[in-house]
Amino acid sequence: MLRIEFKPTVAEMINQLDGLEDALRVKAIRSGLIAAVGPVKKAMKASVPVGSGRLRSSISHRSLSKRQMTRVASGDEVGLLVGPTKKVAGPNGKKRQMGWLANILEEGAKPHRIQARKGGVLRVGRHGIARMVEHPGVKPRHWMRNAYESSQHGLERRFYQGLKKYLEQKGVPTA
Repeated sequence: MLRIEFKPTVAEMINQLDGLEDALRVKAIRSGLIAAVGPVKKAMKASVPVGSGRLRSSISHRSLSKRQMTRVASGDEVGLLVGPTKKVAGPNGKKRQMGWLANILEEGAKPHRIQARKGGVLRVGRHGIARMVEHPGVKPRHWMRNAYESSQHGLERRFYQGLKKYLEQKGVPTA
């Protein structure tokens, strides 16, 4: 997981925004985060290493709940998950998460054996069947990390612009 560090920290920004109503403060910070990660999402979509389009269309952002924020061991009130967060329809029409594929492409996979379930067979290619295959593994591509690093420039500026824009829309005076 990629972690974005801000200076001042999000906790310090929350203290600065303490005068605002709690719900407004959280929404303002979330708007700033969404503005900051927009180019990260675009860079991720541009650098997806597979061509089917399903992984690309699953890339979005999702707000983290307070419970999820405690699991991340963050003291912040607001958090976003950026990456393959949307379910997309597969070849059979069922909607599936694509995070598993993103993880394999990001971190790679060691060579391993794939066996059919008891009494079953595996479909290999278009016409082949087998009870067991040796998967050659996948080299790590670090496409999500590279996308983040390539769009990191100006992250704080975009955050503050999104924050300011949201507060102005709500009629809150900004400095």
